[in-house]
Amino acid sequence: FKVRRSGKTYNNDEGIVFDSLDGAWEEATIAAGEMLKDLDGKLVPGTGCSIEIQDEFFNPIRLLEISVKGPR
Repeated sequence: FKVRRSGKTYNNDEGIVFDSLDGAWEEATIAAGEMLKDLDGKLVPGTGCSIEIQDEFFNPIRLLEISVKGPR
């Protein structure tokens, strides 16, 4: 996964191998929920976070984005 949060990008150079894209997607959605909990109400308009599922060559396969739009 490649994770973007609070303007920073976190790469996992070793990666995690999943049996299927569905398994990777399930893990990404769980991780996104945990990121939202960790933000503890501090997600404000103009910010967001994302988790990108990548293949073994670090090419993007799916992207889960959480963004906030609207006035502050």
